[in-house]
Amino acid sequence: MMGAMKGLLILAMILVIGVGAADLIHRSLPPGGSVGEIAKNIVVVSSDRAEAAQDRERDVVFPVTPSYLKIPAIGVAADVQHVGVAASGNMAVPTNYSDVGWYRDGSRPGEAGHAVFAGHVDNGIGLKAVFGNLHKLSSGDEIIVGNGSGEIRRFAVTENVVVDLASFPAEDVFRNEGEAGLVLITCDGAWNSAANEYEKRRIIYARPVTR
Repeated sequence: MMGAMKGLLILAMILVIGVGAADLIHRSLPPGGSVGEIAKNIVVVSSDRAEAAQDRERDVVFPVTPSYLKIPAIGVAADVQHVGVAASGNMAVPTNYSDVGWYRDGSRPGEAGHAVFAGHVDNGIGLKAVFGNLHKLSSGDEIIVGNGSGEIRRFAVTENVVVDLASFPAEDVFRNEGEAGLVLITCDGAWNSAANEYEKRRIIYARPVTR
């Protein structure tokens, strides 16, 4: 029974990753605000924190608690929000479209299991969000995660796959044992207006590397 409940919770968590982009815009508007007023602020994929850490970055062999994530091949340098499970029972998502969410109840980058990061693919009005170009990643592309002290772990992409929402491999993606790895998740496929979500998920798998 516990195993079944765990599986259902993990599946529920992943359903929200690409869902409700327009709804999040609606909820985040200030009184009297408009989508147009915030559009210019929600497609930024460069983080001051990540750029400032550049000069003091150093590779480490131990796990890091991430505060930023960089993907040089697609120009991403994003702050990382530590997210858990929302009141709805789903995995919480970043509060904007330029940050990435790290599932804090799972593995840290470099620990056994998968460190899971999720980000929006678009902002609900046709503009790309932080993970809008994940489809361009190829095997070997570098992913860097770092903390506030400039300690970083490097990963290299091994797989870039798209799966139907109904067949999302939740148990594998959220595993917390076995070989260390990193997973990026965003939405893909067609928008299902009736269900208010995308029909597919893009999953990037990566393995740790050292220099």
